Amino acid sequence: MNKLIDLSGQKFGEYTVLSRDNEKKSSITYWKSVCSCGTVRSLPGVWLRKGTIKSCGCKMKNRVTTECLNCGKKMEYRKSILKKCCCFACSGQYRSKCANPFNIYIRSIVSRIKHHKPDCEISLNAKDLEIQWEKQEGKCPFTGKKMVHMRREKHEKNPYQASIDRINPKIGYINGNIRFISLMANYAKHLFTDAETIEFFINVSLYQKHP
Repeated sequence: MNKLIDLSGQKFGEYTVLSRDNEKKSSITYWKSVCSCGTVRSLPGVWLRKGTIKSCGCKMKNRVTTECLNCGKKMEYRKSILKKCCCFACSGQYRSKCANPFNIYIRSIVSRIKHHKPDCEISLNAKDLEIQWEKQEGKCPFTGKKMVHMRREKHEKNPYQASIDRINPKIGYINGNIRFISLMANYAKHLFTDAETIEFFINVSLYQKHP
């Protein structure tokens, strides 16, 4: 049997080992260690010796403080990774069948920004979208018809499925610049103005009536 190496008092990265953690019931030896910022954690000795972990995360560069877009809780993330739209607690709500339907739109927007518009601004939360939906009474501004909410399962497309449209495509997803429009109308509008889109729809209608 290998002799236990006492790590007490030794320094590994930002961590200083305090004492062995006898409360941990494991085949691996854990050590109570304090980070230079004061955070105390129980860490496997092998992680400390091999440099697998060097700090509690307080020394990580390029960290951004933001708020959960659902509950407003403060959280941090690194710029180099996907911008978080929700905290850990709210993540579970998104997976719940009874989740607020407007959370799905927030996740869709964040995913779109990550893959296609990394510099686009977003300052919305689920409550903002709910207010906008009530303001529109769930109707598409182009067709006047009631829209159906986006579903988690995206296998089937519905022309009247609600989608988020930026009124001015040059501005981000902020209050006053977003609205709900039907999916098909959003596909047609894309980067065009409302006037251009409506003129196109009129021409399509006229031609179909009198080809």
